[in-house]
Amino acid sequence: MFSETAIMFLRTYQQNIVERWHQLAEVNLKPDFVAGEWFTYETMDRLFDQVIDAFERRVYRELNRTIENLVRARETPSPLDVKSLLDLFARAAVEEFELREESLRDSRQIRADLTAIGRVLKQVYSERLCPQLLDVLKDHAEDLRERWLRDLPTPRISDHFSLLSDDDRQVFVDSTMAIYDAILRGREGDTAPHPNEPEKTCTLYEAWVIKQVNYFTPKGFGVIDLLKAVEHLSMLLEPLVARATAHDLWVYRVSLLLLDDARDMLARGLAEAYVDRFSRSFYGEVGIMLHRIKNKLTSVPTTMHTVLAVADEEYGQMFDPMILTIEEAELWVQYDQLVQAVLAAVAAVDPAAPSAEQLAALNTARETLDAFTAEHGDRVEMIRTMKLDVANAEIISEMLNIVYEGGVQTQQLTQDLQVRMNEMYERETPKWESLDIGDLITAAADEASVDARAKDINFVVDNQANGLQIYGIKREIGRPFVQMIDNAIKYTPAGGDVMVALVPDGPDHVLFRVKDTGIGIPPGEEEQVFSLCERCSNAKDFAGGTGTGLYHDRITVMHHNGEMWCESPGLNQGSVFYVRLPIHRDGIDVKAA
Repeated sequence: MFSETAIMFLRTYQQNIVERWHQLAEVNLKPDFVAGEWFTYETMDRLFDQVIDAFERRVYRELNRTIENLVRARETPSPLDVKSLLDLFARAAVEEFELREESLRDSRQIRADLTAIGRVLKQVYSERLCPQLLDVLKDHAEDLRERWLRDLPTPRISDHFSLLSDDDRQVFVDSTMAIYDAILRGREGDTAPHPNEPEKTCTLYEAWVIKQVNYFTPKGFGVIDLLKAVEHLSMLLEPLVARATAHDLWVYRVSLLLLDDARDMLARGLAEAYVDRFSRSFYGEVGIMLHRIKNKLTSVPTTMHTVLAVADEEYGQMFDPMILTIEEAELWVQYDQLVQAVLAAVAAVDPAAPSAEQLAALNTARETLDAFTAEHGDRVEMIRTMKLDVANAEIISEMLNIVYEGGVQTQQLTQDLQVRMNEMYERETPKWESLDIGDLITAAADEASVDARAKDINFVVDNQANGLQIYGIKREIGRPFVQMIDNAIKYTPAGGDVMVALVPDGPDHVLFRVKDTGIGIPPGEEEQVFSLCERCSNAKDFAGGTGTGLYHDRITVMHHNGEMWCESPGLNQGSVFYVRLPIHRDGIDVKAA
């Protein structure tokens, strides 16, 4: 079963491996277990011999007897400690191998065999510890599955599951029951394709965790609801196990311990992965928004350096500012005053009979102006021809508009970021409830009607909800409807059309649609409108957008198990935005109602 080189390695370095095994056990196992009389180097050395003999000769009688005695010993706090001890055997062997890997022949084969020995030990003794539990799980699988599916979309676990389709709930129950079975058999470490990277592999346990996080995170499931759903199997199994093991209290106790251990393993791994995914997503959003803020702010000093010619610490002021400095403004005012004085003196001269006093005043004004221009003429001419030039003023206006737009965008992005941070800091427990979607659309349309009238837009609302309910968080799911209507009005020219419709979409869904005659969406940019901090190329001429609204709106819709998308024939041909949500009937499955 295992290569001679692997067995030889274990025999050769037995002393080192046993010492390492003993040390690992002292650190990782419960103090009461380690304090037992049997927990000595000599006892573990004999156990090591039995493990190697069992795999070498394929005779497990002595090893089984020793393990059985350890499991049932009065000084053993829990059978799980023995299971952990066997796990540490494989770990100690692998760690010793890794120290000597470069000097060993057939090292790849040895590593594979050591890993397999650990896996087989775990499988064999996992099944030996809980045969009755495995039988109960197998014999009652269909009944457990039906009861689990029945309880999922109810307050007993979470009404949130009522948003899922029958097929998706069945996939969750079947996959979770399968991973429970794998853990109880010690096979959770078996190889499986990686859900996110098909060219790689991972363990069955890791694959299950990743799949659940991939599926439930975008749908906005709270980790508590998900853990309740995962742990529900142990609640359903317990009375069945109690009846099956009523004749033997010890077997009942061991079965529950192993069931609880499997439940805790799944709950712990799922919670850690869920929180990690949420954190990565949140900090990813924050990072993108901060990057966009940085880019917007970068244009401000660059532009103002050009306009104001701010002095550099290393090179000083290298060129004149594009705008009038205070000194230049004062100089121009002086020049203008002298010019006005000359013009006034000219106007005061009587053309028919100029007096000596009038001519003297005119000469004095001209001499003063000439003296000023002799000293400052070049500077005055530069101000006239460059800084007061219309083309220069247009350039400055354009550059200052860049600064202004950057400032506005930065302000809005900062506000969006602050709102996002506040939502995290002051996060309230979301209140999921049945909501009349017709009321939500009416409220959104009423709010937007003022803006529509101001632009003389033909604003039509066709609400065919007829009391249809959705299941959601009121303060969140209302925002996408408001945003979609506001955007349609914003990007539609005065006198255009905006049509809002809410209609049933088959027996299980309701469809919200906003159609406009606005600027449309350039071909290939339909998904860009839903990206964080991104806007369509033709929307950038409209001030006031940060590219965060529709991104968060789609996430909100996905959290409610819905879809959000858009269509457009092209530029200046309008667009249509859609939201499709499942109908809710008080936690009862739609198809069964």
